[in-house]
Amino acid sequence: LAVGYLQQQELPTALKILRRIARDERSRRSPGLLTRVYRTMGITLLVSGEPAVSLDSYRAALSAARKAGAVEDEAAAHAVFAENYRYLGRPRETWKHLHEALALTPKIRAVSRLNGVALEMAEACTAAGELGAARYFRDESVRITREAGESVLLSHALLLRARTLHRLGDREGARRDLDEAARIIEQIPDEKQRQRNAADFFIAESEIDASRSPADAIRALTLALDFYTGRENHLFLSRLYLARARAELALGEEAQVEEDLRKGIEEYEIQRQRVPEEPFQISFFDQSDSLFDEMVRLQANQPGGEEVAFDFAERDRARSLLDRLGPLNQRQRSAVLHRSSEPLSAREIRQRLPAGVALIEYALLEDRLLAWVVRRGGLSMTQIPVQSSSLEALVKRLPIELARSSFSASARLYDLLIRPVLPRIAQGDQVVFVPDGVLHAVPFAALLDLSTRRHLFQHYVVAVAPSATFYVEALARDCALQSDQTPTVLAVGNPAFNPKFAPTLLSLPDSEVEAAQLANLFPGSETLTGSRATLEAFLSAASRHEIVHFGGHALVNWDFPLLSHLLLAPEDQDDSGLLYAHELYKTRLGNVRLAVLAACRTASGPIQGEGVQSLARAFLAAGVPGGVASLWDVEDAVSSNFFQEFYQHLRQGDSAPAALRQAQLTLLRDADPSASSPVDWAAFEFVGASCALTHTRKE
Repeated sequence: LAVGYLQQQELPTALKILRRIARDERSRRSPGLLTRVYRTMGITLLVSGEPAVSLDSYRAALSAARKAGAVEDEAAAHAVFAENYRYLGRPRETWKHLHEALALTPKIRAVSRLNGVALEMAEACTAAGELGAARYFRDESVRITREAGESVLLSHALLLRARTLHRLGDREGARRDLDEAARIIEQIPDEKQRQRNAADFFIAESEIDASRSPADAIRALTLALDFYTGRENHLFLSRLYLARARAELALGEEAQVEEDLRKGIEEYEIQRQRVPEEPFQISFFDQSDSLFDEMVRLQANQPGGEEVAFDFAERDRARSLLDRLGPLNQRQRSAVLHRSSEPLSAREIRQRLPAGVALIEYALLEDRLLAWVVRRGGLSMTQIPVQSSSLEALVKRLPIELARSSFSASARLYDLLIRPVLPRIAQGDQVVFVPDGVLHAVPFAALLDLSTRRHLFQHYVVAVAPSATFYVEALARDCALQSDQTPTVLAVGNPAFNPKFAPTLLSLPDSEVEAAQLANLFPGSETLTGSRATLEAFLSAASRHEIVHFGGHALVNWDFPLLSHLLLAPEDQDDSGLLYAHELYKTRLGNVRLAVLAACRTASGPIQGEGVQSLARAFLAAGVPGGVASLWDVEDAVSSNFFQEFYQHLRQGDSAPAALRQAQLTLLRDADPSASSPVDWAAFEFVGASCALTHTRKE
């Protein structure tokens, strides 16, 4: 019954039943039953978005399996442990449990269990770039399923091996596996199963034939498209249209290329509306990136195509975050009449940008960088010839050089990203950057003009936004919430986190002092420190204040960014105290106008199709118009001094980006080299949009 509820996504009911069984004294007499109960409980907790908590259930499952001497159940427990640790971004533990599962395989008789271990090993090896090892486990999967006469599993194993062989350059071997898989699929008696395996075949064949002959790839892709059309599988359709467009481009069929790209984008957007918001379905939106890149490139090369190319760039990066922002409250809705989950056009954005704002949006293609400068009066586009790999190398060097007070990469990035568009920026402008790809990791304010020996933020107020559409919508929303009252702050400092989830992290006493100082600076504020700074207390108090300040630890999950989290204090021994990004995506922080995340790497994360998947972005998705976050690790003491300066200027009436600039200027001019180091003041950036917090502004 619990498994049935799990499959129907009625997770609380499934957990309730499983816990009832686990507590029943009669269950203690059946370790095999307990193994399955705890394993299912762990899976349910994982699907519920509690990967750290689910580990306890897996430990109980493993213990019960060992007690029962159930080797196959023990191997299965190790397999789910490995999967769980992959979600948590902990490869050492992943490989440890895979090794344990491998050690038990001589005692496993169930074909599905043996094959599952082989497939999981192959996936882990592929992810680690070890294709030779991946091939070994693909071979094992084919051998196991062939000897067992499991035709459905065998056809799947052959297709997976064909892809690995193709990546290794063995095209003949890949073709043989494809041909054998095709013969097996034709003989599968169950129609639905046959169709699923046939779909896998078409996609694998098109991937392999694309490198041999564009014409052959088009043939296979057309067959795949014929198969999927009308079957409501829009995700596969969008991928197939993209692959066929690329093959057509190789043959110079530009008209057909544009038609297939448009169809692919349409299919992607249909599927985007239908993908359920499950915590671990975080890769779907990344699938569209290449579709839009190809369309942006195509339109940018057309005479007069600047605005059309910009509109497609916005469609690529704007929709997901707007969807997740959810409905506005009544006050916001009445003030922001144009609020929509639809990305705005270049014309609409120009009309809604305030005077004095220059918005620079980038699109990073393989061999060039497109830069649009959008102002209230117009739009212009510049094409900058540069390889994306060269830009990536510069961005990776940048923080290392800043730590040494070296500016070679900073100056080169200024020449590539800023100098070509500088003639279109006026002195005194606020410059809002909408990055793309690796540019999300650039501290734009710190870029150095060698001709003047001045950083960009010494001339301009600098901000970053996930999209142009988000910026104008968030700015309107924030200005609508502006009042004559001094804002209040929820100041969280040095939460007493559970060391089990972060054994190497230390206490942050300076953050506790900082929280008290903030409360004194903004009357009516609230502090949560030490053991009082629980997740429940934080979420309960946040919406009562205009500013949320978090001074604590944050951990980025680079493999599964929705599992990045803030470390808060646990309520009790069964509570993790972890606030996951995916929980923020489902939260509404109604009155919060500014989130200050004074923790390490809160502006960092893996870069996917719609931007950097950071904790700062999660707060934007919770309805916060803007926030201050860090691109890399920062010292607690330096951070504390920096934010004292920031809040002083905020209290005097500056907007958040302007207050951040003033804090950076103060540190830059500090006589103490340890305080003026660019690696410290350049780490923080403002993301989103901000008016002054009150109508009272300083002259």
